[in-house]
Amino acid sequence: MRTKHIGIIGAGIAGLHLGLRLQRLGIACTIITDKTPDQVAAAQLTNMVVHWPTTLGRERVLGVYHWPTCEHGFSRLHQVIETKERIEIHARAAQPARAVDYRIYLPRLMEDFAERGGRLQVRTLDAKDMGRIAEHFDLVVVATPANGFQHLFARDNANSPYSRPQRYYLAGLYHGFRSRGSRSATLSIAPGHGEALCFPFLSRTGLVTALAIMTPQPDALAMLRVLSSRPGRPGYCATLLRELEQLHPSIYSQIDTFRFGLQGEDDLAQAAVTPVVRRPYLDLGGGKYAIALGDVHVTVDPLMAQGANVGSYSAFVLADAIAEADVFDLAFCREVERCRSARVLGASRWTNAFLQPPDEARVELMMAMSRDHQLADEYLDDFNRPEWQWEWIGSAESIRDWLDERRVRTSGVSAALPAR
Repeated sequence: MRTKHIGIIGAGIAGLHLGLRLQRLGIACTIITDKTPDQVAAAQLTNMVVHWPTTLGRERVLGVYHWPTCEHGFSRLHQVIETKERIEIHARAAQPARAVDYRIYLPRLMEDFAERGGRLQVRTLDAKDMGRIAEHFDLVVVATPANGFQHLFARDNANSPYSRPQRYYLAGLYHGFRSRGSRSATLSIAPGHGEALCFPFLSRTGLVTALAIMTPQPDALAMLRVLSSRPGRPGYCATLLRELEQLHPSIYSQIDTFRFGLQGEDDLAQAAVTPVVRRPYLDLGGGKYAIALGDVHVTVDPLMAQGANVGSYSAFVLADAIAEADVFDLAFCREVERCRSARVLGASRWTNAFLQPPDEARVELMMAMSRDHQLADEYLDDFNRPEWQWEWIGSAESIRDWLDERRVRTSGVSAALPAR
């Protein structure tokens, strides 16, 4: 069997999980990135990522499960819809999720890769370099959208319904949240205004609370953005508290207003993401191909916390396909896409649907989950498998079929119970 050498451009979760998986499979690979581990660790906050249990399972396989959920995880989600008659949903997952600051997570995995003999090259690359890069590898995997690499892969218009961001985000790490006994997340939905999400987050200073404000209106966060950009950020926290009190009281009630504040000057991030699906591979000529991975392939809005998780999943699918293949031709590229498309597109379609105001069937689902905790638990567990989630809630008809099936199952259990 001939020796394979894979080039991976980008050291985010998708690129690192691919490289670490290939190491485990005994396949030579090089990760090329533009920042050292120390530079990543010292950077400004750019995201706040939740890893669902299936991704944590892949961490165990890779030997990088460094942050146990027993110390840092959470398994409860309290969802509140602030309608005239408030809807509250309490769900508990079968296994906990976990959120670790990527300024901790990515440098540690970069070091793991290098310490295990992996080749980590730190240099600036541009999409124009792709032909030269391909000369050195049997297959190139593009796992970063930076420096024009995402533009190498054509937009998949059939699966990309949006041409602009659907949510504008202001996210930060805060102290001053009251302890609630068990670690949990809260998602507050204010119809017409957007969402707010808070959850336990392992930062560089320990376990804190991550808080993200999301709005479909580009000007809704204008004052907070202005205040956050000023030296010392005077008035920022007071303005944020007023916003939470007015629109997201379930989160405001968890805050000790006298102690509330940002963890650090670099612990605040702003984002506006346009969801898009791109073509999964690129013919480089001369029998060479490039595979799109992670955000390069599918950019998912952060609302449902799917992007990093499907990136990790895709990395494993691709690594296993590389191990099995003798050649990396068009048939190989098509087979990789066939194997990963259900989950990747399921995450994209489900998230895109939930970026829109809820229709009658989704309101019925929320009402049902507020009454039936087992249904709510099942919904939360399916964050692990977005293709299942999309199958259940991809249309009004499928939602109602799911609710009908749930009623039949519940009535069957009730009928089987002995009379009191």
